Amino acid sequence: MQRITANFHTLLGQASSTAHDYLIEGQDRIDKMFGQGYAKKNPILLAGFMQAAATDLTASITAQQITDAIDHLVTAIHGLGSLEHITADIESELNGIKEAIWETDR
Repeated sequence: MQRITANFHTLLGQASSTAHDYLIEGQDRIDKMFGQGYAKKNPILLAGFMQAAATDLTASITAQQITDAIDHLVTAIHGLGSLEHITADIESELNGIKEAIWETDR
């Protein structure tokens, strides 16, 4: 995954575009599933779709950022070299955390 480099104002602008995309996608999917106009008649369902999509994206990005940070920690631990007996245990624990994050995300 790429590092997020956008500044606050860029992210703020993208947020409304993302919400718009979720709205359009949600309306299309709900109407395909339940019939034309269903999403418009059921705004709470559409809002739930949008919230679920946003939550999924947030969870995925957060999990990726955490696992990337763990990878950096493991690399730093390898640089300690002379403490191999301790660093191996730490590396094992960090990799276990990474695996648990991805198991939860699935």
